[in-house]
Amino acid sequence: EFLGMMSHELRTPITVIRGGARVLRSRATLLDDETRDGLLSDIERESERLSRMLENLLALARAELDREVILEPVLLHRLLPKLIEAQGAGAGRQVRFATEGAMHAVAAEAGYIEHIVRNLVGNAMKYSPPAAPIDVVLAGCDEGATIRVMDRGFGIGEGEASRIFERFYRSDRTSRLAGGAGLGLAVCKRLVEAMSGEIWAKPREGGGLEVGFSLPTYQEEIDV
Repeated sequence: EFLGMMSHELRTPITVIRGGARVLRSRATLLDDETRDGLLSDIERESERLSRMLENLLALARAELDREVILEPVLLHRLLPKLIEAQGAGAGRQVRFATEGAMHAVAAEAGYIEHIVRNLVGNAMKYSPPAAPIDVVLAGCDEGATIRVMDRGFGIGEGEASRIFERFYRSDRTSRLAGGAGLGLAVCKRLVEAMSGEIWAKPREGGGLEVGFSLPTYQEEIDV
């Protein structure tokens, strides 16, 4: 199932990149600026799609192979703002970041958190209108912290709240809007659980989707 799915998902971007490169090599001087820019945009978009698939596969492999994840104190209110700002600016989207409550260090792996947030924000961008802002809210308390990524897209259907975290699952409501292998949210779930956290998805009030995850507060071990 995995090989069949990945071979299908890889074929489209590779075909677009190869075809675009061949046209640019053989006919670049004959193309008008609009056509040439369109081919370059296609190559860039599909290469980014390949990069995301590779990152998800590597993250999943790492999570499956790691017998024990080394959890360290991570200050989310310091880690997230620049990451989210850079991702929004790079995609030309408005991504709003806000904090609530008391901020404490959580027990986590910083690389895992960065990968999860990039995936969740990237999904929100893919499946929501370009002009609609995306909200990322970090809420802290004594027990830990939650990160919620909220969009104004098509949301999810009844009974899909848990299924979207299954490997290779893609909703009928959104599968035509953007390509993907159905791995991103499955990877997020695996990484969150490796840090003893929980992840969820639910319809957003007013339309759209909220996907969030929680992590426990870091407890320093004391030798007795």
